[in-house]
Order: sequence, then structure tokens, then C-alpha cells
Amino acid sequence: MSKRNGNLEIRHTFRAETELSELFEGYLKLGGYNKSAVIRNLLQSWIDQQRELNQGAR
Repeated sequence: MSKRNGNLEIRHTFRAETELSELFEGYLKLGGYNKSAVIRNLLQSWIDQQRELNQGAR
């Protein structure tokens, strides 16, 4: 499934969800991060990755 968000096509996959969950748990275990910062950073990383994938597909 994909959605258009401006010029960015966002593809939702179960794999991305699993990867984000694992990264989230890893950041929390490291400590020094609050949950809001972890979520914001993970989402920004995922968005950046999606942009790179979409640029490579053109």
C-alpha cells in the first residue's frame, strides 16, 4: 500500500514497522533518550530513507 504525500510516495510495509520497533527498543535501552525524541528521530530517519528510495526509483 502506498500514499502520496506531496512529492514523496510513502510505502507502508510490515518490514518497516518491525525495523522501527527494533530501533526504538535499542534507543531506549541505550538510555539518555526520551520517548518523544526517539520517535521523532526514527520517523525522520524513515522519511529520509523513503526519499532516497524514491529518488533512486526515478
